[in-house]
Amino acid sequence: MNEQTISNDPLTIAFEPTDPASYPLWSAETVRYSDQDPLGHVNNNAYGVYFETARLDFFQAADLRHGTMADAAGVVRRLDMEFLRELTWPSDLRIGTRLVGLGTSSFSYRQALFVGDVCHALAFTVSVGFDLKTRSKVVLTDAHRAGLRRAGLPQI
Repeated sequence: MNEQTISNDPLTIAFEPTDPASYPLWSAETVRYSDQDPLGHVNNNAYGVYFETARLDFFQAADLRHGTMADAAGVVRRLDMEFLRELTWPSDLRIGTRLVGLGTSSFSYRQALFVGDVCHALAFTVSVGFDLKTRSKVVLTDAHRAGLRRAGLPQI
């Protein structure tokens, strides 16, 4: 009989991405009238702006622009968006963010955009630590990793 090790690490725990309870960090946005396209719903480019606002809130909550990361930034290497429901003006939005992966120089996170408790879009993003002077990737320090975990994982 094989024994399985059960991990209590929230980074490895499966979750439902369309459930608001899955996200420890929240950002607010408002659909602007100018976010609409000729079809009368929010243009797909506006979703990227909403997710960007939440991404920057995540970076700030994780203290990625302080200490040894003061001359570096997290740059987006990959961004996948999935549009689940039409979004219209006016709407107040909540964007949840959750860390889902942590590598040597990169980290990944899932985001979900909600109106009330209804999920309208999902995003999966991979960001890389990037040195602003040398224009190259940087290794995430223990402090970076701790900040990302603190800001992006639920407390269990």
